[in-house]
Amino acid sequence: MDNKFINELLFKYHMVHSTRNHDIFTKEPFYLEDKYHNIFNETSTKINNLVNRIIEGINGEFNDLVPYIPEFPYKEEILALKNPLAPLLWTRYDGFVKDDGSGVFYSELNYDKPCAQREIMVMESLVNSKENINIGFIEKLKNNFYSICNDYFKDKDKLTIALLSSSSRAEETHLMMLFKELFQNENFKFVICNNTNFQYIDNSIYSFEKKIDVILRLYPTEYFKEVSCFSEMLRLFENGKLLLLNDPRVIIGQCKNLYSYLWKLVKEKDSRLSESEVDVINKSLPYTELLNIDNIQKAVEDKDRWVIKPVYGRYSIDVFIGELYSQEEWKQCIDYVIEALKSGKSFILQKFCKIREDMAPYSNGIFTKRVEAFANLGIFISIKDYIGTCVRFNPSYLTEEENTWITPILNKKECFKTINTNIDYRKFTSSLIRFGFCGSYCRISEYIKTSPLVLNKSKYEELKSLTNEIALIFKKVQSFVGDNISIYKDAFNLEYLEKVIKNSNTEELCLLGRMDWILDTNGVWKVLEINSETPAGICETMYISEELLKEVKISNLQNINSEFKEKVLKQVNKMIDEYSKVKRIEKIAIVGSLYYEDWYTINTIKNILSELNGITITLGNIYDLKVSEKGEVSLYGEKVDAIFRYYPLDWLEYKETEDLARLKYALESNNVISLNNTSSIISQNKMFFALIYELLKFNFFNEKEALLIEKHIPYTTLEASEMRTNDFVVKPILSREGKGITLSRNIINIDEFNEGYIFQEYIFSETSDNRYPVFGTYLCGTEFAGIYTRVGTEITDVNCMYTPTYVEMEDGEI
Repeated sequence: MDNKFINELLFKYHMVHSTRNHDIFTKEPFYLEDKYHNIFNETSTKINNLVNRIIEGINGEFNDLVPYIPEFPYKEEILALKNPLAPLLWTRYDGFVKDDGSGVFYSELNYDKPCAQREIMVMESLVNSKENINIGFIEKLKNNFYSICNDYFKDKDKLTIALLSSSSRAEETHLMMLFKELFQNENFKFVICNNTNFQYIDNSIYSFEKKIDVILRLYPTEYFKEVSCFSEMLRLFENGKLLLLNDPRVIIGQCKNLYSYLWKLVKEKDSRLSESEVDVINKSLPYTELLNIDNIQKAVEDKDRWVIKPVYGRYSIDVFIGELYSQEEWKQCIDYVIEALKSGKSFILQKFCKIREDMAPYSNGIFTKRVEAFANLGIFISIKDYIGTCVRFNPSYLTEEENTWITPILNKKECFKTINTNIDYRKFTSSLIRFGFCGSYCRISEYIKTSPLVLNKSKYEELKSLTNEIALIFKKVQSFVGDNISIYKDAFNLEYLEKVIKNSNTEELCLLGRMDWILDTNGVWKVLEINSETPAGICETMYISEELLKEVKISNLQNINSEFKEKVLKQVNKMIDEYSKVKRIEKIAIVGSLYYEDWYTINTIKNILSELNGITITLGNIYDLKVSEKGEVSLYGEKVDAIFRYYPLDWLEYKETEDLARLKYALESNNVISLNNTSSIISQNKMFFALIYELLKFNFFNEKEALLIEKHIPYTTLEASEMRTNDFVVKPILSREGKGITLSRNIINIDEFNEGYIFQEYIFSETSDNRYPVFGTYLCGTEFAGIYTRVGTEITDVNCMYTPTYVEMEDGEI
């Protein structure tokens, strides 16, 4: 992380300096789905309205709550206050997305002294975007503070505010320094105090010889016995002479045993709760009861179901989550809690609720990566309205200061979703053998994910359109390189194939290619590369997506690949007509290696091409091709006019057989035509994207093309020193299936990648079930033809899973 930002944190935002100053904040944002943002907004305000109603009725309608509030100094005096409840300046609910995606829940309500305001302010300033859900947080907080104070002291223009925090809590004291700078104006003057800095003089409270009108506190109510003159403060507050913020009665909301009381009302169907309030308690507050010697046996017998928390606990101290402990460790926790109960400390027993694990951005100050982490979402309410959200990540369920980190948090609409099914993987794939599909029998790991992805229709249409537009740019660049191959052959490592490329016989980008796209965390499509030579997934695209759709049985899903076959045939016919100007094509051999995936792929290609009129199709192993000294090519004794080559053109350089060595010369002399054009090896080459960015410097592209490139193609270069970020990937220029690709954060010596590599900006992508989906869009020439999606790790390799992808037939958001 840059020093400018660190200095801003330390001095502008008064962040306490620590050895973790580089990894507390990560600039890369976390995206919270729109639906969860709305749920948090709605449920938190409902619960807050209920809590306020209960606090206001503590001496009347809800006086039966009093026994649920453990003793603390000044309890009777605070609960007996007769003045109206002061408006709430701030509270923070610790919220989480449920693991099963069914909704959200709140582990606790921080009414008394909520922190993390600074983190939201930093997040607001980092991303100036309407998607930043914290835009306006600072102004809302300031205006609410002014409004509360001015309404309380209608006859006073100028007010003096004491900012009370504990001198032992450096973070909170520094936060008060930030509030002083934030709130101070000509009518509001501030004094930073600790608990011993007050005096009672002439029926008023003073601090540092200044008469105090308002005490804004980050100080626990149950420790007010440590605050000098507190009895007098309470009396002045009750008589409207002093404003305490937050009102000390909010300890009722802070008290975790409030959960026990609310659940008692729910179980007894108490008429004091409305149906809406019962509903929000059921959905958002885990079941809770006061822990005692009688019910602790529940936790002993079923540790994975329960969490034990102190009623007035903070900072995750003495919080015990049964699932995180072994039986022996849990026994030690129980013994500790029993002793604490005997000494008078109060605990609650709360039902354990699983938290969704996210792929969160994390920076160590140099590199940023995605790691599995749990998001604690701090939902802030001021007066009665939601005003912002802080996200704190932690590798474990507990949010602990030494491990947590913060990111900006942005709101997003779902671009795609996963439909969870119970379709048996093995039963489903066994039926696909009739199509020649053997992928599921040749892999130890699962090959097909039977929970498909569904693209938002507008995002699908955008991807389809971008595929066509970017394909035209690729065609333009490929033709340019092909016309100048004698200049670019060395850079592309294609010296051996110069004449073959010159003899391509077509200006088409490809016969059948596939662009690989990811959706970045900003919702922007990014194309990582194009496989214009030997795109995988053809069998899956032709058959499996249709077969799974029959099993899913959701009527409004559309098979994106329904026209795939027709588009391939159309492109083949178009290119055969073009090739016929140099050679009549009557017999085509479809050839590839005997690698299992290649074999079922070329079987599928044969099924498609068998519908060509007047053309004979044969299938075979490329190593069985025979090439005579005259350059005539045959397969299993039969002469062929053209080959569909499911075999990388650059592999001919290896000359694995004499016939393959001679095949190069047969292609150069048009003794045989490569149906998938030889010029497509240019765009297949990873150097292709680096050249695009070089050509961008020389105005090779028009304005629209340049904008498309800069927005949708990751920055790519030949020199690591030219990278605009520390987060990049290194790719061999002729690699396939993720082989040889290295992430910058894993590089020890960058000099190892001096030749034969490109450097490409790392794109932080949307995830699905914490996996990385890559949407492969098929091209026939420059026209979109279908989608082949895989999910896997950051670098998609041979161990990824094919995931059928559909689109909703009706327009609108998912």
